Amino acid sequence: MKITKIPQSKFEINYKNIVKWSNYKDRIFNECKRKFLYKYVGVFLPPKTKEKVDFLKKLKTIKNWQGEVIHKYIDMSINIGSIEKALQNFENEFDSIMSNPADKIAEFYYGYQITNSQIKEIFDISIFALKNFWFFFINNIKKENIIFMDSKGIQEFFLDEITILYKPDLVCKDDDKIDVFDWKTYDIELEINQFKLYYFVFCSQGFETQCRVVSLYPSIKEERLSFDKNSIDEYKDFIRKSYDNIKKFMDDCRIFVHQDHENLFEEILEKFKQTDNKNICVKCEFRELCFGK
Repeated sequence: MKITKIPQSKFEINYKNIVKWSNYKDRIFNECKRKFLYKYVGVFLPPKTKEKVDFLKKLKTIKNWQGEVIHKYIDMSINIGSIEKALQNFENEFDSIMSNPADKIAEFYYGYQITNSQIKEIFDISIFALKNFWFFFINNIKKENIIFMDSKGIQEFFLDEITILYKPDLVCKDDDKIDVFDWKTYDIELEINQFKLYYFVFCSQGFETQCRVVSLYPSIKEERLSFDKNSIDEYKDFIRKSYDNIKKFMDDCRIFVHQDHENLFEEILEKFKQTDNKNICVKCEFRELCFGK
């Protein structure tokens, strides 16, 4: 039977999660509505499309996968109190992934050329970064001060009626002072709003807060960030405006719930338009759905 309307109960359950706000969700919403659909609005997808989307969601660019796995073994080294075991486990996982990389790495799935020397460079840099992390950790952080680690997952905070999602890499507390650490494999340009959010969350709880961004390759480099009240007030207004835009867009989508549509999915795709900036599409995990493989 052809489905011409999204069940209201199913939509409402998903709606609550769709409008939860994060810096990353704001960026995707503004970059490409089609990607926003595939990442967050699975309730609008036909079964076969959703099955493909669920697979493609697991793909990471090789640099993003590298960052994710380094964070994983940073947490392991802290938990077990040793870097050697973490390095061995990283090496085992790296070898396992590279034995069938098309299941995890977007560049391999889409047939982009990656040489063996590039793969070796990714491995060598990762090992170097993990060793640099451990040197920084044992010289700068007391384990008993740690109150949060990346492996604890996504956290929620509230601004007005807005549920905000965030996940710092490491948080340490010493009396009324909070240090929020962020590990960067490479020395890259920072997305400042990420750190404004951390600063806002912990200052709102009465803590003197600083964000400490630590780049791990090619050498250890630390940058400390704090923000004044005007900057945070402007950022809170940015969150409110962004949330209102996403919420209004999704409220407009209720038309797919309350009215019958002859070509429902085609109309959904028209609502969630592709970006005109094809540079964004180059390494998008969902590009197969827009352009074929």
